[in-house]
Amino acid sequence: MRETPWVRSDWYNDPSRYWMEYIPWVSKEGFTQGATATGVSSAQGTLLYMVSGGASGNYHSLRTTNSWQNILAAAKHTRLEWVVQWVTSVTAVTRWLYLTSSTDAEPAATDAHIGFYVNAADIYASSGDDAAGGTTDTGVNMATGAQFTRLTIDVVPSVACRYYVNGTLVATRTTNIPAAGSYLPHIGVKTSENVPKDFYIASILLKRELS
Repeated sequence: MRETPWVRSDWYNDPSRYWMEYIPWVSKEGFTQGATATGVSSAQGTLLYMVSGGASGNYHSLRTTNSWQNILAAAKHTRLEWVVQWVTSVTAVTRWLYLTSSTDAEPAATDAHIGFYVNAADIYASSGDDAAGGTTDTGVNMATGAQFTRLTIDVVPSVACRYYVNGTLVATRTTNIPAAGSYLPHIGVKTSENVPKDFYIASILLKRELS
């Protein structure tokens, strides 16, 4: 008997059942950045470096210029993983790693999105459907220094999303889940004190269920 679309989990281990995209940081070609003051990002081959400006409220963000078309499909899973490699500080800072339809430099909490919102050290599961948004505390804290922290979402549009940290299920959200459609990866960092904040991210891996 075939599993229901939500609990189905075998698809991402079978290459015949998914389409995969891998974004290496050999350049930022095809990306659009948003920033205040001296916020910058640089592609460093295996890593993307991002740093905000040095005044409270400064941010830096990066998104693809175009969306993945129909990347969220009804009754199909989409799985996206970011790997955080370095964080200097978890004080007075917010970071986001989203799959979103927003092209704003700093997406609003209610914008259609799915992903992680990190407030100081606290990692939150986040979602929005263009009408409302919300977060769930994963109970996991972001470390500082060198790391290999895998942040993964597995979403069925308009139904639910599961959130994993280093392969462990840490939250499930069933409200404010974005609908099927076209979305883009969007990451950013924002300081809330007069000190620049940074982080390094490894390549992005996406899998979209086909059948």
